[in-house]
Amino acid sequence: MINITYSLTEAEYLEAQSLYVHKKSGKTPFILRCIVALGAVLVSSRALLATLQYGDPFDWSRITPPLIVAAFFIFGLPSLQRWGFRKRYKVEVNNLTHVSLKLDESGWEVDVPGVGRGSLEWSGLSDWMEGKLVFMAISGYTFRPIPKSALTPPQVDEVRELLARKIKPAK
Repeated sequence: MINITYSLTEAEYLEAQSLYVHKKSGKTPFILRCIVALGAVLVSSRALLATLQYGDPFDWSRITPPLIVAAFFIFGLPSLQRWGFRKRYKVEVNNLTHVSLKLDESGWEVDVPGVGRGSLEWSGLSDWMEGKLVFMAISGYTFRPIPKSALTPPQVDEVRELLARKIKPAK
């Protein structure tokens, strides 16, 4: 049995969100961003080739908008997503502080002062993941992070073993 009390840090929350998004969407968002960016680059290239082929004066206004779109899809969306996660952390911080968690063979019990308490059997969880900062149990569209910083090194191994035994790991 493992008993811990923790407050999830922003870094731990951001890692949990990133793990969850990667698990739910895989590489699709990255591939989609690259396809849109490639399309924007092709539009720009076509405008540039038309300028070179027909001897038209070079017109930046035909090339700049698609390149801006490409840059946004490649670099802007991940930053925007991370900003949204940070904003969500600030909203959820009361639900993530002074959490008392008990893990045992039957499942887990959690108590968050001022928020509530509950229990969950292992069968209610569909899979789990491990990051640098957190373990994460997943149930449908909900994830439950367990920060490694609240665990001793033997407890980290014990949690990993318990999750592996009780829940199938995420693919």
